[in-house]
Amino acid sequence: MLALARLYLASGDQRARTAAARSLVLGSEYNMTHHVADALGVLGEIELAEGHPAPAVAYLEESVRLWRTRGWPSFLGAALHSLGSAYLSTDPRAARTAWTEARAIFEMLGNAARVDEITRRLAAG
Repeated sequence: MLALARLYLASGDQRARTAAARSLVLGSEYNMTHHVADALGVLGEIELAEGHPAPAVAYLEESVRLWRTRGWPSFLGAALHSLGSAYLSTDPRAARTAWTEARAIFEMLGNAARVDEITRRLAAG
């Protein structure tokens, strides 16, 4: 369901929110923290795509909090990257903090493409 939500989001399909919200409910119901964290991240990205940074921040902060408990650095890095984007219009300092942590994670993982992308964002302001 999360893959479908991402596909809908990438194609601009309004069904993205419903699929992500349903995934959140199922993840919560079956106590699957990683699915909950992932669904929250997708919901945050949907809010960002729709130009709503405040609700995006709320979803993404919770996603980051949950990923910190899972020990899956690539997912944590991705959530921090999205959180930085959500913070950008409301709290640029928090955006830099999130991106800096995300970049450190991707450096540790050897993901040069993500490191370069985040470095460009940090350099832009």
